[in-house]
Amino acid sequence: MEALDIVTYRFQQTLVYVRPELSYDDAIAVAQTEYPELSATPKEKIMFKIEASMNGKRQPVRISRSAWASTLGKMLRGEVIDIEVFDDRPPQYGTEYGKSHMQGETSGLQKRGSQNRFPWLPFLH
Repeated sequence: MEALDIVTYRFQQTLVYVRPELSYDDAIAVAQTEYPELSATPKEKIMFKIEASMNGKRQPVRISRSAWASTLGKMLRGEVIDIEVFDDRPPQYGTEYGKSHMQGETSGLQKRGSQNRFPWLPFLH
């Protein structure tokens, strides 16, 4: 089997051919060189993914540091490796979610209160 001599990096829909690096850290360094917008990104936040067939479907699979060299050994010439940046921010919810969620809770409380389950409550004030 011939050694892999070229792969395609893709970041934000921009493609570039690169020589595959056997070291994960070297592969990240190449990505940061080829895509200047990644140069200030900490290397721990950069990840690689490929599309793999699983149960007849193509799905993105992240390549771990420990599997990098083995994965390269099974890739086809020119195959695409997607580059992504880990987003470690907490999830953001739209204001509509919060409003409807809170309104749902309030209306539930009002509904329960209207049933007068605790008739003695007005006397506690």
